[in-house]
Amino acid sequence: MVKSIIHGMLVYSFHVYLWPRKLLRLMDTWIRKFIWSRDILPSKVCTVSWKIMCCHWAAGGLDLKPTRLINESIILKLSWTLVSSKLQWLELFQKRFYSNGQLLFCYFKSSVWPGIKSHIGTVIAISLWIVGTGAGIHLWTTNWLGNL
Repeated sequence: MVKSIIHGMLVYSFHVYLWPRKLLRLMDTWIRKFIWSRDILPSKVCTVSWKIMCCHWAAGGLDLKPTRLINESIILKLSWTLVSSKLQWLELFQKRFYSNGQLLFCYFKSSVWPGIKSHIGTVIAISLWIVGTGAGIHLWTTNWLGNL
């Protein structure tokens, strides 16, 4: 129940914003204190290690994930969607953050772009391009040789 309530409240905002690491560490501390003492303020001696509490259900843990990993994975998913999808709302993003088919890594007044910008390099680096039907291939503008 704790996992579904705590992580459920955070995931909505994680879908859009990259939270500061210091705030995420503070959230993890509050989650830990809440699980042990039902309050975020007092410190209490723990009888089971936090690593065990974060293990899977089958291993006897609560299957909790660090909030930093949850936030980064959801922002990576958003970055992947921006690069690979043709959804209508992404056309607005692509018109704003792309120029001649290339991503712009300059400053934009946006609350969403800093999170995407910091993770889009990872998405591009580990992504594979599959030809498929060939409908999306541009003979002259597609980079066929990768980074040389």
